[in-house]
Amino acid sequence: VVATADAAAMACAAWALPDNIAGGALLLAGDGDAARDRFAKALALASDYLAPRFNLGLIAMQARDHASALAQFDAIAKASPDYLGLHLVRGHALLASRRVDEAVGELRLATTRRPDNATAHMLLGHALSANSEPKEAQVAWCRARDLGDTASAKLCTLGASALPPAAP
Repeated sequence: VVATADAAAMACAAWALPDNIAGGALLLAGDGDAARDRFAKALALASDYLAPRFNLGLIAMQARDHASALAQFDAIAKASPDYLGLHLVRGHALLASRRVDEAVGELRLATTRRPDNATAHMLLGHALSANSEPKEAQVAWCRARDLGDTASAKLCTLGASALPPAAP
């Protein structure tokens, strides 16, 4: 994949897509530094190309550099507020940065837009708990449990009948 992306990049040096693809392949291969370089190159070639910015944010989250991750995610939110997956990762970064009120809002958006996403409900539960909203946290964790998140099962102490119906 990297060799094919390199060949495409050589054919058109100003095209950012091959560098983003190569970055993804390098990340999957475990070479985070090289992946970060390729994503940064793609972003330098096309600053409005959101995919490498998203990928750089994910790498920053993995490195626990939440400020850098938020910088990338905030830039995406400004350019394209409905970017797929943005609210989940931005909410996670806000929660990790202890910006709890903002995290709750962002994770509520994530669960509204993707009501079947167990991770979004689990993170919302943690944000609500950190925001001193234990009953709402329980509902979120139980919803995550019902969607298959096994870690949330330990946090959910409500019976199934205590849950409000899932949003359609």
